[in-house]
Amino acid sequence: MTALSVIIATFNRAAQLRACLESLAHQTLAPEEFEVVVVVDGSTDTTREMLASLTLPYRLIPVSQPNRGQAAAANEGIRVATGSYCLFLDDDIRATPGLLRAHLDTQCGWAGRVGIGAMPIVLAGAQDWFARRYAENWNAHYARLDRGRPPSWNDAYGGNLSVPRADLLKLSGFATDLTAGYDIELAYRLVSQGLTMGYVAEAVAHQHEIKSGRGLAAALEREGEAAVELSRRHPEAAGELLGGFDHPSTRATRLRRVLLRVGLPTRVLAAVGPLLPRADYQRRWWRFVATYCYWRGVRRASGRTHWSSVTRGQRVGQRGSADEA
Repeated sequence: MTALSVIIATFNRAAQLRACLESLAHQTLAPEEFEVVVVVDGSTDTTREMLASLTLPYRLIPVSQPNRGQAAAANEGIRVATGSYCLFLDDDIRATPGLLRAHLDTQCGWAGRVGIGAMPIVLAGAQDWFARRYAENWNAHYARLDRGRPPSWNDAYGGNLSVPRADLLKLSGFATDLTAGYDIELAYRLVSQGLTMGYVAEAVAHQHEIKSGRGLAAALEREGEAAVELSRRHPEAAGELLGGFDHPSTRATRLRRVLLRVGLPTRVLAAVGPLLPRADYQRRWWRFVATYCYWRGVRRASGRTHWSSVTRGQRVGQRGSADEA
């Protein structure tokens, strides 16, 4: 039986996917110990032709389905997989040579573990101020995990994540009705079933980010929207997802409250960043704008009563940057 099934859901990213698959051809793990399941989620580009043309040292299993979203595509990969353990990778990932071995050793050495690998961002081409600070903040998050901060389910991003297949099947995989946050929602359910979180420091995959600052800001807003739905499904997780808006002693919180009330567009705030004279000012301003994006999404997804309750008296929680705020 195959030890490890690598599952990659993809949509219209033929060039990025090819680079990802080629990086998996240089693993320290022997090719016969893993397979790669690529689920093409209704792509209309040249992905299928590219997959058919590849010659790789490992077993590649291409699967096609109508466009149903990344969570549904990942679930199809779980169904097709034959490995004892599943490793989810994003299609814009470049795997370092020891990535698969590190995940497999972790899973074999510790039963019932959710393995989190690092995904430092490499920006593609010249990027704007917001994207550069986003990458800096994201990479600092993994540096803290490297230094020993215990991981939680809220760190379990699906771009570099391993789980025993039996546990995935038991919980029916990812929630397909979520448009964002389905990876951490699954991790929360896995932990609730008794699995433990583990940071796999040697499992490094570089994420080649092509989104602009505007695209990344929109992603932060979607995370805020998803946090509302996740807190409704799992009320006991609301403190981590929606905590901490109300800090009346801080000027930043008061300013954020006013700006959210008037609905100031994020692009206006982001435009201020490059004008600030010092790098530390720019970092602080980025954190303010990123947190504003998240809470803008929360506000949009909340009813008036719910919004009032989550903005009074709890701790700020923003996916991937709660410990940076």
